[in-house]
Amino acid sequence: MKLLVRQDNRSESLRLERDLEYGIAEYAPGAEVIANGWTLVSGGIDLQNRELEIRFYRVCSECNRVEREAQATDIPAQCPTCGTFPTGQRARTMKYIVPRGFTTLIDDPVEDVRLYRLKPPPNSEVFLVEGAEPDRFQPHPEFSGISLGYRPDGQLFRANSGPKGGHFSVCRICGNAKRKTGTHKKPWGPDCNGGKIITDLVCEFRTDTLQIRFDGVRPAPPGVSDRSFWLSLQTAFIAAVADTLVIPRRDLDGTYRSQGEGSSAGELVIYDRVPGGAGYVGRSGRNCLEYWRRRLNASSSVQTLRASWREAAMPACGHTGISLAGIFCAETGSPSGFHLYWKVGEGAESSVRFWRR
Repeated sequence: MKLLVRQDNRSESLRLERDLEYGIAEYAPGAEVIANGWTLVSGGIDLQNRELEIRFYRVCSECNRVEREAQATDIPAQCPTCGTFPTGQRARTMKYIVPRGFTTLIDDPVEDVRLYRLKPPPNSEVFLVEGAEPDRFQPHPEFSGISLGYRPDGQLFRANSGPKGGHFSVCRICGNAKRKTGTHKKPWGPDCNGGKIITDLVCEFRTDTLQIRFDGVRPAPPGVSDRSFWLSLQTAFIAAVADTLVIPRRDLDGTYRSQGEGSSAGELVIYDRVPGGAGYVGRSGRNCLEYWRRRLNASSSVQTLRASWREAAMPACGHTGISLAGIFCAETGSPSGFHLYWKVGEGAESSVRFWRR
């Protein structure tokens, strides 16, 4: 993903590139980019002599699933997975494009670096849109009640809706994205009479994914609508895997969603952030739960995990086991009510239990 610099006096000395996942925010139209002591402003989408491919999407905040279609009318009013009417920031069906690159506008000035710059518009969370097929899930060989679904080319989805959720106004002909009515200029200079569309920017990428389900755990974990629980579990699990594999926390990430149509049960999703996948996810499914059990066997005291979002060990839960989630909500920092607890019984037998604090 490149930001094409069109100003003649700067274009030869600058080569600006980012991963698409970060580029849809940092190079988004209107974003300020600092390079070689200059401040550049992204002004549009680099169409690279191709037509914009426009699709539609909507996010259901209840089950955390994304619907994508070629036509807006193909996305039903009710979520086909959970049956609710979606609410929240991305509940309205919206156009989206997957940009190939971004561009400055040739007539825009290049300024010296100031003491501050405009903050780029934030990306959404990541959503799994293509995961393991139902018949690919296998029970964990040692932990009853847990099943794993691995896919080496799972597809994930991330959107950017622009500053304050106001979306982007992009010319279908030239890619200019300055909010201006009537005639505008093409990024390379001439006038353009092309019509503009209001759209979001989207990154779709493939990598190794692992879906973890707790269908046999009793009592059952909270439903997928309990956002605090699933965000906490996601954060703690990733911290444990990174610790297990001795890798940087940034090489892994996660999300969650409902398991499928008509189900309120959630599943945890872990994925490699290394482009194309580095195999960490597959190893985590085989080894990480066993690693936690070994740590419990090594000590009768409560083991705690360091979560990157707090930069401190999470407090002990008071049970003999390992506190994995829900002690603090990853989103608000407040108690969320549940934590996941692995209890080691006689003969090193392990069971997975959810306890309410």
